[in-house]
Amino acid sequence: METEKVFELADKPLWDFHNGLMPQDEHKNKDGSVKKHFLRMRKEALKIIIKASSNMSKHKTLGSWGWFSIHYSYLYGGKNNDGKWITGVMGKPLALRFLDWVQGKKIFVIDATIASYVSSPSDPLKGHTTKGWKLTNETQQALHQFRKVFSISEKHKILPDLTETAILDLRKDGEKRKSEVQIPKWIMVDTKKMIETYGKCIITKKIAGNRYDTKQIQLFGLEKEDLDRLWNLYAIAELYNGYLSQEYEEKEFGRLYGNSFQSLQFVPNKMLPYIIPKTWDYDFEACHPALLSELSKKVDKNHTTPELDKYLENRKQARNQISKKIKSNEERVKLAINSIAYGAPMKLREWFDTETNKNKKTALLSHLGKTSGELFIKNNYVISLHKEMEECKRIILNHSPYTNKCPKKLKRNQIIAYVLQQNERELLEIMIEEIQKQQIGIIALKHDGIIIDKKMDDKKAEKKILEKTGIKMSIDKKRIA
Repeated sequence: METEKVFELADKPLWDFHNGLMPQDEHKNKDGSVKKHFLRMRKEALKIIIKASSNMSKHKTLGSWGWFSIHYSYLYGGKNNDGKWITGVMGKPLALRFLDWVQGKKIFVIDATIASYVSSPSDPLKGHTTKGWKLTNETQQALHQFRKVFSISEKHKILPDLTETAILDLRKDGEKRKSEVQIPKWIMVDTKKMIETYGKCIITKKIAGNRYDTKQIQLFGLEKEDLDRLWNLYAIAELYNGYLSQEYEEKEFGRLYGNSFQSLQFVPNKMLPYIIPKTWDYDFEACHPALLSELSKKVDKNHTTPELDKYLENRKQARNQISKKIKSNEERVKLAINSIAYGAPMKLREWFDTETNKNKKTALLSHLGKTSGELFIKNNYVISLHKEMEECKRIILNHSPYTNKCPKKLKRNQIIAYVLQQNERELLEIMIEEIQKQQIGIIALKHDGIIIDKKMDDKKAEKKILEKTGIKMSIDKKRIA
């Protein structure tokens, strides 16, 4: 899906507000047509602008100040962050011209001095992946003016093919996916609600350099960066007649991941009421801790997990009690408990990884910080939970039907993650099938849940999961309103 067409097909395109995006004489052929290499460069610049202004690819160190990262392999190929070779969007000679052009025309600022090491003068694309990119003041001003007058005439709007499906048949490694369900690719969103929300948060006259009504943004429960993303999603939906594309790719461990920034799987929950209001969010309650208990008990009928059972029955109350004792919040406690379910160590440690040139932290230190983390690992209830979950993992790891399909050379915690995510996907598929039987529209998939357009009979789904898998799993629901 070519999201950059928002800037191209608008009644007043983005280059009406930024001369740097306009082709100059050197970018034109003798007959006056624009050279293909310029169109390729501009297309990539527009793609980067819409991603950056949606706060995607934020720089890990300086993301709060508007900086984002572009890996050189994206432009002309090479190894990405996972060490895999990828093909770039343009050849190396054109990529070097692209860098000169976007900086010379004041489209982006690119600062290699904030990277782990400075790029070489002969090849400015080389260097560490944390090289900082930023929208220039000129580009930010152009975006603001473009949004103020944005409209797309009916002749330029694109009617999507509503028969297209969302889940790709092949994984990135070329293997056929294991999941068997399928859902529609295109979902209708509330563009009126989106633009009304955005409009209420914009100040007509800029005050001290600020265009946003901070008080109104807080009343909506949003942040400034959410508004930029909301507007971009609105504009794309306007271009596609009120629809957004949702595409999913199955990863090796079994989870279905959205593969574009417009995937609602990646949109913060706080934004959803302004995009898909009056819908329903269903997910499995404490999915991975529950799976540890259920899978181990299927192997050993005499195995008991009294503390884990108590947590699963009253998890919100348990998280609240822990959060008070360790002086943190419930969401961080939830992340910490899920981390130890996966096998995160009960340790607080930070170290420098020489392979990635980055500082790393253990999961608990990352989620809780040092003070709350120390209280967490000393908490008697947490210690009991951890002990029971470790015993569940031992039983699962020693049961070959759970582990014999795991990819080779996985570490202990990776095997647990693989087993849990494969079972999670299986449960999600059963829930999808039940929702489709109830003739309810599916809007978006999450890892352990789903968003649908109206209320469903979740007890039927729980019953079907128990019948097909022998796993007792509770489904939680909440209204997106």
